[in-house]
Amino acid sequence: MKLSFKTFLEMADYGYSRDTYKPNLRPVLGMPNERPLKPINTEGVMEALKRLPPIGSLRPKWSWQDIMEWGEEVGAVKINVSPYGSYKITTRRKIYDLEGTERWICKAITPLNTEQFASSQEEVLAHYLYENVQKISQEQIERAQDDCPNFDRICNGLTIKCRQQHPLVMLYRGTKRIHEHYFKIIFEYRGMGVEGPGQKRYEQFDINLLFDPKIGLIRCWGAEIESSKGEHQWQVSPSQWDEYFSPTQNKDEIIENVRKILSTY
Repeated sequence: MKLSFKTFLEMADYGYSRDTYKPNLRPVLGMPNERPLKPINTEGVMEALKRLPPIGSLRPKWSWQDIMEWGEEVGAVKINVSPYGSYKITTRRKIYDLEGTERWICKAITPLNTEQFASSQEEVLAHYLYENVQKISQEQIERAQDDCPNFDRICNGLTIKCRQQHPLVMLYRGTKRIHEHYFKIIFEYRGMGVEGPGQKRYEQFDINLLFDPKIGLIRCWGAEIESSKGEHQWQVSPSQWDEYFSPTQNKDEIIENVRKILSTY
């Protein structure tokens, strides 16, 4: 009996029973309908944003190839089109931490591997981003503070979201409290890990959530745990993202933004 490759894939479970790895997950990897990734025309998006009206008294400033800013003081908003860590557009807002350092907190993530934006024209995407910046500019400005009463609820809510929706190459392995203000959400890669560059193997992926009372902000970053092939060294690789949030931000906004970052990873 000859098996087609498609039939073989449908039958194979690679050591995992279907009952084990078929929870109520929604696939979040890749482009819709598994189409190849279509690079966005960053310059086209920026040109379209530049032509749109000022937001209040703030005119758009094209400060870098992939960055557009509205304003320079506290409350200023900017968008960044970048493939760093994943394929997304990040909208951030300027505030100062408790030490007086300028920080850009994450306000919105626009994934570019979703049906909504995978094939969008630059004009359509620019108008969506512009309306989002308008909305953020009208909201009360967030602030840093030395306590975060919602921190445990943010961690618990993020854990639930990430268990429900994560890349299917990963398996949720638990949430670990490192100390009062630091949680890790831990994923392992299916099988024997994922091959990385330079004879490396990625064995685990950790989402780190830390509230730092010294600066009064929440920091979130995601990093792989890697080993050399044939060994188990468990070394932390460079972060795939590194974002700040304010304790005064809406809890669901923080959770949804981190979930979207993971979904585009």
